[in-house]
Amino acid sequence: MLNLSAATIVLLGAAPCPRAATFATMLQTEVYKRTAIRWSIGNSTAESAAALGSAAAPTITLSTRSAASVDWASATPEGYVLTTSASGGGGVSIVGADERGLLYGVGRLLRLTNMSLTENYYDARRVSVSVAAGLRIASHPDRPMRGLQMGYRPKTNSYDGLTPELFEAYVVDLATFGANQIELIPHSFDDAPYSPHFFLGHDEMNVAMSKTLDKYGLNVSLWYPACNPALLGLGCPKGDYNNATVMAAAKADWHRVFSSSPRIEYKRIPATVIP
Repeated sequence: MLNLSAATIVLLGAAPCPRAATFATMLQTEVYKRTAIRWSIGNSTAESAAALGSAAAPTITLSTRSAASVDWASATPEGYVLTTSASGGGGVSIVGADERGLLYGVGRLLRLTNMSLTENYYDARRVSVSVAAGLRIASHPDRPMRGLQMGYRPKTNSYDGLTPELFEAYVVDLATFGANQIELIPHSFDDAPYSPHFFLGHDEMNVAMSKTLDKYGLNVSLWYPACNPALLGLGCPKGDYNNATVMAAAKADWHRVFSSSPRIEYKRIPATVIP
């Protein structure tokens, strides 16, 4: 086993991918939550990478394929190569085929790492972080869309109680296991548009959720019927899109929702909406 208790996270390359620091912090935070060990984070150029393996403490290097020499003949989007070695001071290397691949490589390391923290009234705290040495894992997703719907509404007895911080923790868990998309729901499309458990207003929370997904580079999908139920009195349930008043109101609502979201990749329009 490779002891990572004193490891350092290193962003490899002169110009790491934009979210590499976010992924490094995610790795640091998740380990700290479980062990109270806070790994340091640093940068290194590709030229000094060879020296990392001889360091006294193990290093965990994060990079994308443009910043490392790896055989990527069979690389596919969102894939990664994860290796561990006990040579020198020991180390872990995660190389993403792209930025999102690096995220999933970090998630895989979290899933492989053995973490423990033991403390009581009679013994000093004992902590350990380790991973198997000699690993070489090359992986990529077998399908392009992997996610779920998380509507901020009182339908699941849980989502309406989310805070932005809890939602981010949920997103990190999902990304650790390879999710790449979350679907959101606008405020007006529910028979119970409010909840006593709401921490934020629905529109404000949707913006916060979209911002968090963008932070980790994940796709945002929006479930959005073509016509807002709030416009029912204008003929919306009949799909009266020849009605200029209906269309003007619908377009205004689309603009309000879409322009407020930091990120939207997909808009899903259901076939019918039951008023």
